[in-house]
Amino acid sequence: VPPHAPAVAPATFDLAAVARIIKEKNDRFTAAHITGDTTVLNDYYAPDARVLAPNTAPVEGRAAIARMNDEYVSFGITEAEETTTRIYGNADFVVDEGNYRMRYGKDSTLEEGKYLNVWKNADGEWRVYTNTWSPNN
Repeated sequence: VPPHAPAVAPATFDLAAVARIIKEKNDRFTAAHITGDTTVLNDYYAPDARVLAPNTAPVEGRAAIARMNDEYVSFGITEAEETTTRIYGNADFVVDEGNYRMRYGKDSTLEEGKYLNVWKNADGEWRVYTNTWSPNN
């Protein structure tokens, strides 16, 4: 930095504020599973996102994730919730670890498990960059 240039302090990262944003997005995301609102589901993900679902190949990119979301809501999800248990990161990436509970299908199958989301700050908007989950059973 030239001696005559003003010093610019780096922006401070506020994890608590980002955690609140992520909680609001997770709440909208789980509600959208029940209502079948794939617009909300698809907007949750970064354009270059990956979903690492159990027992299947990775799903990469928004178009492929949108097809996956269509399939998932067709199961008839009647209950969905996520509870963050840990959150950590920096101004570029934040990791959201937690537990989930979902009820779906004509037999009202209950699935409980854990998830991990890596959130990416892309142009000032927090979106999921990598999503993975695993049932407990």
